[in-house]
Amino acid sequence: SSGINAEWPLRPGEQAAISATAGSLAPLEATTLQGYQTQLESATIEIKDLIEPLAESAKSHPERLGHNVVTMSLYFEPLSRATIGAASKLTDMTRQQDLFSQARTLMEAMSDLLKTSKDCGGNPNATTLHPRLEENVETVTEAIQDLRMTLEMAPESGLSTSLIESIHQSRGLLHEPVADTVNVSVMTQHEAILTNARAVARASQDMVGKASINPDCLSNLAQTISEQYGLLVENVRKCADSPGSEPLRDATNQLADPCSELVRTSAVVQSNPKDTISRRELSDHAKGVAQAVHHIVQSLQNSSQGTAACIEAVTVIHGITGDLDTMAMFARSGTLDNPGEPFSTHRENILGTAKKLVENTKQLVAGAASDQQQLKNAAIAAQGTIIGLAEAVKLGAGALTLDDVETQVMLLNACMDVAKALANLIDSTKDACGKTTDDPSMEQLKSSAKEMVQSVSSLLKTVKSAEDKASRGTRALEITVDAVSNDIKILDNATLSAAPATPETGSSDEEVELESSILANRAVASRAVANRADSQHSHCQDLIRAAKEITFATTKAVSAGNTAKQDDIAAAGNMGRKAINDMLATCKGAALNADNEALKIKVLQSGRSTSMAYRDMLEYMCEALSANNTDSNQLREHSKKIADCVTDLIECAKELKSGADWVNPDDPNVIAENELLNAAASIEAAAKKLSLLQPRKKKKVPTATLR
Repeated sequence: SSGINAEWPLRPGEQAAISATAGSLAPLEATTLQGYQTQLESATIEIKDLIEPLAESAKSHPERLGHNVVTMSLYFEPLSRATIGAASKLTDMTRQQDLFSQARTLMEAMSDLLKTSKDCGGNPNATTLHPRLEENVETVTEAIQDLRMTLEMAPESGLSTSLIESIHQSRGLLHEPVADTVNVSVMTQHEAILTNARAVARASQDMVGKASINPDCLSNLAQTISEQYGLLVENVRKCADSPGSEPLRDATNQLADPCSELVRTSAVVQSNPKDTISRRELSDHAKGVAQAVHHIVQSLQNSSQGTAACIEAVTVIHGITGDLDTMAMFARSGTLDNPGEPFSTHRENILGTAKKLVENTKQLVAGAASDQQQLKNAAIAAQGTIIGLAEAVKLGAGALTLDDVETQVMLLNACMDVAKALANLIDSTKDACGKTTDDPSMEQLKSSAKEMVQSVSSLLKTVKSAEDKASRGTRALEITVDAVSNDIKILDNATLSAAPATPETGSSDEEVELESSILANRAVASRAVANRADSQHSHCQDLIRAAKEITFATTKAVSAGNTAKQDDIAAAGNMGRKAINDMLATCKGAALNADNEALKIKVLQSGRSTSMAYRDMLEYMCEALSANNTDSNQLREHSKKIADCVTDLIECAKELKSGADWVNPDDPNVIAENELLNAAASIEAAAKKLSLLQPRKKKKVPTATLR
């Protein structure tokens, strides 16, 4: 080993370092920066692999020592050439000097390692030299790492090697199963995939635009492409079990190559922005990325056309529900247009369209277990049927006489129930599409289908008994009971999409259920409150107003129960339905504005308890009217229970008020205070203007002395 000297390759390196210090290091044209970087990495990897065998032979295998030294020395010259070439491609003089410094450190460390190996000579008894040998090995390893890091951190390199490696590693994970994560809907995953794909396309286009204007930012854009591709792969893996995922995986796999080429070319352009050939290649690779992203978008559209149709149908149905609610408002005021046609002319159309919805329900349930195309057809068919049903019901309600106002409202309410149930069914079908039979979403689908059939049956009964004055009151109560039960289910079913909370000791099941669903209730509240602008900013005054409406509706129901008149009972049922619906929407909105979790849960629990108490009273009235035996004492007990629940609601409103800066805008003191504040603000503004005023400059008049 005495014939091998690790310092001799540094002689041309020292000359290049001197040229770099003087700013006269000419770029070598043998290859690109990436080519020199690859040569440097190959040499350092081989040297690193030979360090341990050299150390072992120096300790106890003298017969291998000479061979290992000679083998290692073969890489000194390529390492020196790669270092000089890479430094010549760097535009920053400081980075050139850093690179030469790291190379010099590596060579000196290698020289120390060789000298120590010579001293050891393969003698296992030279144990006093072994610690120094281990230290030399560690020093060489660190020097190799520092040299590679210095080159990779150069802006011209753009970290292209590590970024390309990251892209290929992400691609290799495409077909790997993903660990169990939080259950997220397929549509949410598709939105995330679309976001990642668009981010990749946007970064590629930015590269083309900034290659000539601001090439220094290309490395950051390359980093963005690598990161977004990794996130894209992760989201695609989460959709592995959904229908149509295979074309999506293929499109994502095809995106990796143009991304890698774009990152590699961006590093070349950054090192030499005036290279027109490299800039043209950058533009071509960016077009390749755009085409690959377009294929991903097409795959998403093909794999989610049924889901998209479901979302569109639900949106349309929400609009229909709002339209029917508006028509019910006109009906309650007695201003619903009467076309002059008898109700019988519309009855058969309503019945036929409602029965057609039952067939649509079967198609939707079957669509959950089929492909996206069948799901799309089922959603479009159901959407068309509910539009026709809503129009038929509006015409039928208008055909009833003005003496049948409550029947008009009852008919419109029954149609609203069908529309809400259909929207819920389509949502459940969308979530259950592609899932296995034991998935929880399938149970939700069955429940939604059952609710849909029940709402259609209720509508059919309402239509058939619309002109039957002897049973309209009882029918109105039955519809209201079903509507209140469904509103309570909306509150309860929200727990299916929320993470279960850890129950506290001594908490009731109802409290635990509400506590675990508080986050999901926010989404439910947003949808429920969207139809009422005044409930969007619910606070204590809204809650008190809603509580008063419940009290008034309860009084009306008790009075109707005592008189047993069908018209009074129908009016009470319709009024109670609206009061409960408004109260629950207000409770959800008020819960969003609560200051703490405990108050949120209390507000929702009070609203739920009030709804259940009111439903119990209406159920008793239905049974009593059917048996023609209404007990005023029983009604009084039910009304007392409702009054207790209303008291709890008002207490919640007071807690909401105490936790915020609420004032009564009609309070004379508040009005006077606002007037004073406005006056003070006006005075302050006037004072600021006065402070800016300056005396007008006087004109100088020449005197006799010309001064």
